[in-house]
Amino acid sequence: MLLRSSVVVIAATTAAALAPAAAASPARYSTAPSTTSWYASDAMASSVPTIVGTAAVGRLLAVRPGIWTPGATLSYQWSAAGIPITGAIASKLTLTAALVGKRITVSVVGRLAGSATVTKKSIPTGPVALGALMAPAPAIAGSPAIGLRLAVRPGSWTAGTKLVYQWLAAGRPIAGATGSAITVTTALAGKRITVRVTGTRVGYVKAVRTSLPTAAVGRVLKTATPTVTGVAAVTKVLTARPGIWTTGAALSYHWYADGVAIGGATKPTFRLTSAQLGKVITVRITGSKAGYATSTRTSAATRKVAPDPNRGTSRTSPYSAGTSFTLGSWALRLGHTVTNAWPQIQLENMFNDAPNPGWSYVMVPVTFTHLAGDPIGPWLDTDFNFVGSNGVAYSQYEDSQTCGVLPNSAINIGDMYRGATATGNVCAVVPTSVIAGGVWRAETDLWNVFRYVGQ
Repeated sequence: MLLRSSVVVIAATTAAALAPAAAASPARYSTAPSTTSWYASDAMASSVPTIVGTAAVGRLLAVRPGIWTPGATLSYQWSAAGIPITGAIASKLTLTAALVGKRITVSVVGRLAGSATVTKKSIPTGPVALGALMAPAPAIAGSPAIGLRLAVRPGSWTAGTKLVYQWLAAGRPIAGATGSAITVTTALAGKRITVRVTGTRVGYVKAVRTSLPTAAVGRVLKTATPTVTGVAAVTKVLTARPGIWTTGAALSYHWYADGVAIGGATKPTFRLTSAQLGKVITVRITGSKAGYATSTRTSAATRKVAPDPNRGTSRTSPYSAGTSFTLGSWALRLGHTVTNAWPQIQLENMFNDAPNPGWSYVMVPVTFTHLAGDPIGPWLDTDFNFVGSNGVAYSQYEDSQTCGVLPNSAINIGDMYRGATATGNVCAVVPTSVIAGGVWRAETDLWNVFRYVGQ
């Protein structure tokens, strides 16, 4: 009985399994909060990282992790020959001498909440090669003359590089000359000197650099420190006194302002200009002679260049616009020139006439301060002309034309007592072509003295 019942149960189960399925009911979505992440079973998107850079000592390698699922946190581990490099967990790696000959890989580990941690490893680089030293060409300091000292300036090599020196004469090593400097001996007379610098550092290819040759070694040229004579002021001439040099030495000159060479200033004398105002002047003399080493000497600096002591007394050295100066019983200050004053003059009075073709009205404000005791109007005691670049003086009346009624005309300033100050405009009718480079000339009628002022 027990066996038969079991058979019935199995048969019933089999029949149920083979019976047609009932029609599925429409799916229903619960609005209750879910306790599991929608992406809990999703795999994290990831990429095989790549390494960029040159696999050589001293060079920098960087990892490009590729595309990962947004929000993933990435960490790195660099390895050499499959062994993790201690502390190499950044996205970049500087290769050291200890890595020479080893292949470099980087592993990228991605982590994201709800996803399994993923690790991707790059393809290895080629074996790490020896690095290339930063190795500039050396230079030689000093004069190649018997009894004098030459020194090497090796330049900036890769930090930690060991440098070894060898001096050469006419391309042949000088016995024992392996220091950073040598003293030139008579045995080197007539030969050109070079220095060879060899740099070594563990993990780097040895580098050798040789300087340019010096001039042929010669005897010492007798020299002297030059001096400068003359007044250090604009328009004044300075003269270089070279002192006593070896007989027959050819001397060349160059003048400097605040240590900067002045273009074209290569004669024994130099006339100072406004460009040197406030600067100190030196002269550098270079002497040369066959069979001797070339030598250079520099003078002591002058005082700072002062303004022209005669400034304002000639049109070639005028006062600057805005400079105050004394003229007779007046202190005057001319401002900046309006080189085309017609628009202002036209607005001042409807009866003013325009300048003739080829002519212009130039106008300048003048500030007058009376210094004498007796009252007087400035227009009675002063006169102003514009001296064009052609050297001709022009007044407010020229070529049958006049500036007319001026805005704030100086003519309208009345009598002024001692200490009084007033400002007014003066004008001149000038050919347009000679305005550029022209200056104003101020004159006192009673004192008959002139001063010149630039625009």
